[in-house]
Amino acid sequence: MSRNTQQATASEILAVSRRLELGASEVYRRFAGLTADPDLASVWQRMSEEESRYAAAVEHLSDRGEIVLPIMTRGELDAIVGRVDAVRRDSLTPVLDIPGMLCVATALEMSEMDDLYAVACR
Repeated sequence: MSRNTQQATASEILAVSRRLELGASEVYRRFAGLTADPDLASVWQRMSEEESRYAAAVEHLSDRGEIVLPIMTRGELDAIVGRVDAVRRDSLTPVLDIPGMLCVATALEMSEMDDLYAVACR
């Protein structure tokens, strides 16, 4: 059986989820530092803090052990990571204006939701 068709374990799914949340937190923290508008910088900072809280919640879930997660293959998990990593790379553009930051943020948030909900709701 190839890696792509093997079922991902709960600990693998949770570890990837935590990594994605922490990655999003880093992106938003970077945006806060790049933004001259203090109100917008505050929004990015709050988003960064929220993503960090989500990562902590995922870590807490992984410690509980009794969590039930949707069945997902390692290939599906790898595909999610690939799409989110591509969006995160877009955030590293040397000159990123506010519309660009908003596009990256939207893509980050939607990639998590689209991919994970598609697996959960099949």
